[in-house]
Amino acid sequence: GLLSLAETEKNAPGLALRFTQIDANHDGQLSEREIRDFVHAFVVEQRKKFAKRFKHADRDGNGSLSREEAKALPGVFAHYDQMDADHNGELTPAEIGRYVRARIEKRRRAEAASGAQQ
Repeated sequence: GLLSLAETEKNAPGLALRFTQIDANHDGQLSEREIRDFVHAFVVEQRKKFAKRFKHADRDGNGSLSREEAKALPGVFAHYDQMDADHNGELTPAEIGRYVRARIEKRRRAEAASGAQQ
């Protein structure tokens, strides 16, 4: 189905903030395709931005972040030990990605469970 702005404001406030940006055909409603395309483009853009920030933080250019280098990325530094899956004192983009995806999936499961209980 399609979502109006009012439905989006009620059920997905984060999307509502970008409603006109997501509504590619400007019909005043969001289709699943428009949402999917927007989310995909948003994720791609966020990955590019993070890759740039990661490269800047990686002062020695070895492709990973020491604890000291991670201080340049406060969100990474705050979860450094949880992200460092192999406990070698270096964070790779893959380790960070796995951690972020696991957190997103955990949040989705919790939201689905709370929605099922309502």
